Amino acid sequence: MKLKAIALALLAGATTAGTAHACTTIAWNTDHGVISTRTFDWLEQSSPNIETFYAGEKRALNNSETYVVKNDFIAITAYEDIVAEGVNKHKLHVNALYYGPQTNVDNGSGSAQVNQFALTEYLLSEFSSVDDVVKNIDKISLKFEKSDALPVAPTLHYALADATGDRLIIEHDEDGVKLYRGEEHAVMTNQPSVSQHQKNWSPSANLDFAEVDATTDYGNKGRINAEDRYLHANYFLNQLEAPTSARNGMVKLASVAYNIPHDANNKVINGGMTGYATEYQVTIDVTGGDTVFQYKWGDTWSHQEWNMYDILKQGKKVKIDLDK
Repeated sequence: MKLKAIALALLAGATTAGTAHACTTIAWNTDHGVISTRTFDWLEQSSPNIETFYAGEKRALNNSETYVVKNDFIAITAYEDIVAEGVNKHKLHVNALYYGPQTNVDNGSGSAQVNQFALTEYLLSEFSSVDDVVKNIDKISLKFEKSDALPVAPTLHYALADATGDRLIIEHDEDGVKLYRGEEHAVMTNQPSVSQHQKNWSPSANLDFAEVDATTDYGNKGRINAEDRYLHANYFLNQLEAPTSARNGMVKLASVAYNIPHDANNKVINGGMTGYATEYQVTIDVTGGDTVFQYKWGDTWSHQEWNMYDILKQGKKVKIDLDK
């Protein structure tokens, strides 16, 4: 798929004008399992698919090298072949979001030279848990490369969760790889860094959430930028009551992630106002596999459900359009 002229202009401006694409992801540990939701906010249709990958398959590690898949995994892909999010057979969940400051980092031994597009799937392929990733992250060197699917390659950061409730965010910054681990990092949006988001949130962290009401000031200005979305998600996540079931938890968590409205002004690029909106939202019971996928772009408004692990266990190659 070729990008429309407005998408090309916005992406071209991304290197100097700030964020070109935005998403929100949230993980929630409950008595009924680990639940994750993410919005995919973009400026055109990304042609998402649900796709399976099995051990023994050969995949691109970077633009010149390949690797062989170790763990079976199932993913949502964008632009035909870019893994945006997925879970593997060990119930490790990984997703990638736009992160402007991402920098080439030669970390540790760097035995695997993985580009920013392949890192999401590589983590799913190679590792069984968040702890496994943390212990081996120094064996991976990030390699920034362009993709044939996009005229300007977005930079990314990565959110991980597993069925034990462990949570991790990985950011590659100029001064090294940053690992943010624990439930306090349940929310991830886009730049600035997680450390700055946490500073923004800290004045609100002492709120008595049993007493907050519709007039409570928690620093959010109601805009679509990443810092406001981070505050929004934390504020409402902290008000969620324990779910009565995994399904109830999915319903509740899905309501917390900020959906960017269509036609919302973003910024002026090349003399014209540009925007982006929530193309789809996917909510996953990482423990049990139940998944709800909601697509809303153009004339397509759909609600689809499946179980990730049931599909994966069939052992069949699957690639199904999700925007039809």
